[in-house]
Amino acid sequence: MHKLLLVVICFTIGACESFYPEVVIVNKTAAPILLRNISYNGCLWESVSQYEEVTSVQKCMPGSDHVYFQKFNALTYYKKLVEDDLIDDFNTETYNCDDVIGECPVDENITSQPVWYNYRTSKRFAAKEAGFYTIEIYLEDFEQDFSVPGPYGH
Repeated sequence: MHKLLLVVICFTIGACESFYPEVVIVNKTAAPILLRNISYNGCLWESVSQYEEVTSVQKCMPGSDHVYFQKFNALTYYKKLVEDDLIDDFNTETYNCDDVIGECPVDENITSQPVWYNYRTSKRFAAKEAGFYTIEIYLEDFEQDFSVPGPYGH
């Protein structure tokens, strides 16, 4: 009897996962803005997402939650390096964020490191059982996440 109960529990646990919603997150912020460590309802995408890039599909817990992430504005970072005379001026018209994944391509003598700030979406997104959900993060739809340690102020 106990073995039968154990088998039923194992199948039930495995079956529950098939009812989890499949979720992807889309970075719809702006070209120089990178997002990383995006998380939602128990899922974590440990990668850097460029503008209009879509994360891989993950099965997340059903429910409603904010999307949490770290944000880095590469253009602001470069402008600050120019202001501090650490690099020569660069052409913002031809600026392409494709060159900036994780670390900015700057002179190796520059000790200034990019700072990734903690944010979350200002609204919650619902993902119910056994569905496919695309969540888009827009520039005007997020706020600093004060529920985790800093850095703040950007």
